[in-house]
Amino acid sequence: MTAVRIRSVTIGVDPENPRFETLGSRLENLKGAVARAVADVGMEVQTWRLVLPPVQPVRSFSRFSLGNRLDALQRVTGSVGIRWLCLPFRCSGCWPEDEFASAVLEVIRRRPNVFVHFLVGEGGEIYCQRLNTIGKIILSASRLSSNGFDNFRVGAGCEIRPNTPFFPFSYHEGANGFSLALEVIGLMTEIAQRHPEATILELRQEWVQALRQTCCVVERVAGEIEAATGWQFKGVDLSLAPYPEGGRSVARLIEDIGPRHAGQGGTLAVTSILTDMLKDVVRGAGVKAAGFNGVMFSVMEDEGLATANNARHLTVEKLLAFSSVCGCGLDMVPLAGTVFPEEIANMIFDVASLASCLHKPLGVRVLPIPMKGSNEMTDFNHDFLVNTRIFAVDGDRFRRLIGPEGNLRFSPREGVAS
Repeated sequence: MTAVRIRSVTIGVDPENPRFETLGSRLENLKGAVARAVADVGMEVQTWRLVLPPVQPVRSFSRFSLGNRLDALQRVTGSVGIRWLCLPFRCSGCWPEDEFASAVLEVIRRRPNVFVHFLVGEGGEIYCQRLNTIGKIILSASRLSSNGFDNFRVGAGCEIRPNTPFFPFSYHEGANGFSLALEVIGLMTEIAQRHPEATILELRQEWVQALRQTCCVVERVAGEIEAATGWQFKGVDLSLAPYPEGGRSVARLIEDIGPRHAGQGGTLAVTSILTDMLKDVVRGAGVKAAGFNGVMFSVMEDEGLATANNARHLTVEKLLAFSSVCGCGLDMVPLAGTVFPEEIANMIFDVASLASCLHKPLGVRVLPIPMKGSNEMTDFNHDFLVNTRIFAVDGDRFRRLIGPEGNLRFSPREGVAS
């Protein structure tokens, strides 16, 4: 049977912690303990990542203080072989807008291993006054290279839970600790292929049994690591996350049990079934959960989704609809280089509204492609990405402002679960 991989070990730290001077040795100790523990159960770790608490909105914010903070962290993480960092920004309150945009773009341009995450909404409140600024940052970041690749590391999230292991939609909260993102799409695809005549409900039973066993193993291993190192286990994310490699496509799994092509009628129904199954696994196994635990439609990271998009079975509006039953929002969606920042802001607003109304984490990661228009092809050359058709956007600026404070708060709804 296909082995489950640890897609990422995401380590959350607070750099203001007075023990910062010993962070390198503690990270090295944690990495060693994790590597040994997962090897003992036949698993392997694909990536190591580090995430920080959100940068808070203060008028004294400066790109110089931010740069010094990142330089110190990068020296430590580089010494222990942690490749990726995530820098979250809480977008409420009083940001000095020009300084903020300049600082963020400098991080993206000068530090190619740093992800940037804008927290655009929390607790039912959307920070609308920041959306246009974020749209401008995303468009400016797309022009830092000839192909728009840099926005691979930029995301805007709403209702994101702390210590989510999937980048860029992550931020650290609480005691220093680690969370685990599992890669289970290969296991589920293999089970489906071994039972070609099984109904969806019969497959569901097979998946639940296999994934609960996996979760129990991971929970036990994580507890051993926590006890041995003192690093707190934050939880596991079982999301169906694709990878551009054979047998790891969300779209192919959907097509195996549902419509002929992902994106056609029935895709939303199958997505809801898969999401409900994942939630049932987490509840039944009694594991500590972190992150999305849903179906991820990351277009440029999924060969099947890219193919479906090339055949015009996907649109921005369809991806939004799928997010309502638990995708991860609009993720890895290429856009024309002529897109306006207001159009990007409206896409973020749409996703944030879904997240706020449904009380579920969603994010936006779009890639405007310089010098290319909708329906042309991207031309990336990267091991994480699949080239695909550029999406069309139907948008414009808002005719009326939201309100004097620029924020929108949704009323809490009883009985709504993500």
